[in-house]
Amino acid sequence: MSGGPSPTAGGHKSLSLVIDHYLKYVVPSITRYGTDNAAENGNIHFRVDTKEDLDGGSESVTDNYLVPANLWYENALWKSIFLRQASGTPPYPAGPAYPGEFCWMGPCAKWPGFLFMFGQMEGEVDPYGMSSDESGTVQTPGF
Repeated sequence: MSGGPSPTAGGHKSLSLVIDHYLKYVVPSITRYGTDNAAENGNIHFRVDTKEDLDGGSESVTDNYLVPANLWYENALWKSIFLRQASGTPPYPAGPAYPGEFCWMGPCAKWPGFLFMFGQMEGEVDPYGMSSDESGTVQTPGF
């Protein structure tokens, strides 16, 4: 956009870096507060995490939308967060408020069981593998 190389203060950025950062709010190993009022900083009710304390304790599970990305990255820490095995991760709620019952079906409720379809499949499927046969025709995986 600037007509030349853009600065990358803090180093290179990647999708992996963004996912890793986002999941640190689930554990939570990052402490940030969702408020523009300095007096509310430090108030657990405004902490950015999976629990919405201001509306009566509803919980979200949108971090599970990142599960298919781990088929590519095969990150053991991410997997332990998705499975709620990592230290500090909250359990999955019985009745998540956002995005409601659709949270188990992925973004826009595309799949019947998101975690069941993609969870723990790291190393079992090659979601992006393609090869060419001798004629040069691209063969895509049929999983």
